[in-house]
Amino acid sequence: SISLLCALSFITFHVSHRTALPSFVIAIFFGVAAKSLLAPIIHEGHILGAIVGFGATLILFSGGLETPFANFRKLFSKIILLSFPGLLFTAWAFSHTAFWLGQVLGSPLSITVAVLLGAVLASTDPAAIIPILRGLRFTNRAAKDIIVSESAMTDVSGTLLTVTFLSILLSGGAFLGIHSGYGMLFTAAAGWLLAKQILLGCLFGVFGYGLLTLLMRLKERHGEEYEADAAFFLFAPIIVFTLAVALGGSGYLAAFVAGLLFVLTHHLHETERFFNHAIEGFLKPVIFILLGALIELPTLIAYAGVGLLSALVFMAVIRPLAVWLSLAPSLFIGKERLT
Repeated sequence: SISLLCALSFITFHVSHRTALPSFVIAIFFGVAAKSLLAPIIHEGHILGAIVGFGATLILFSGGLETPFANFRKLFSKIILLSFPGLLFTAWAFSHTAFWLGQVLGSPLSITVAVLLGAVLASTDPAAIIPILRGLRFTNRAAKDIIVSESAMTDVSGTLLTVTFLSILLSGGAFLGIHSGYGMLFTAAAGWLLAKQILLGCLFGVFGYGLLTLLMRLKERHGEEYEADAAFFLFAPIIVFTLAVALGGSGYLAAFVAGLLFVLTHHLHETERFFNHAIEGFLKPVIFILLGALIELPTLIAYAGVGLLSALVFMAVIRPLAVWLSLAPSLFIGKERLT
């Protein structure tokens, strides 16, 4: 199964460079086609969780590395507005949309499913479209920095939202309505859970930055890069993810913060090159291949109407509206005003 994942990642990369389709779409198709061959992974929850968690952690760490901290700090208010209130509005609006369309089209969804769908799908990944945008030139550098930073931050905030809802359900809570379900986020228990995840995620992110800085100091002292440096470079984000999760924090936030604070230099050139190849050539395709392998075609067909219409409303109405509402102050306030 692992060799098959490697082969499919390789094929996905080369096929996507010969078509107009984004690589992650092709990866999903290959995952659907290879579903039976990937059964040893997708039918074992702990193995699937370990692979996806490993991949997502390093991808978020990579997102932090790609974002210059100075730019992130300058655009912090816009990124946070998109990633928290913007994401919350997106989730709430999509829950209503999916629930209503399910009723209208005769494929009803329960309130619990609708609420969880909103939380899971609200964390859009703008970085997925960056390859499509490479042919365009941004007159304002801030646009690309916001896209990359918000991509990583909404993955984190979407995870926080989903984990909070799941915690409410596992503790015996129930969603009596979509409004009341989202209202539970503003209780003391949910607030404490969110605060704990964010605080511990940031603290362990700083710890990860310290580990990476130690590696950099060693490189500066010896003036030479070794093959084993890549092992420590992978160790840092994975250990901070593990420690944060073990203590009830957000592991994904820890990995992102560690990458965001750390600045790569020429002392780790080969390590950076290896890491980028692993992310782009293997880990990103694997996430989407496994997603495709999880799809049950009969269920997909049964809910295709609700899914397609919900997606259209999401793309054409909900997401643009969330961006406009979140960034409206940036049209009039601050130094970095948006056009």
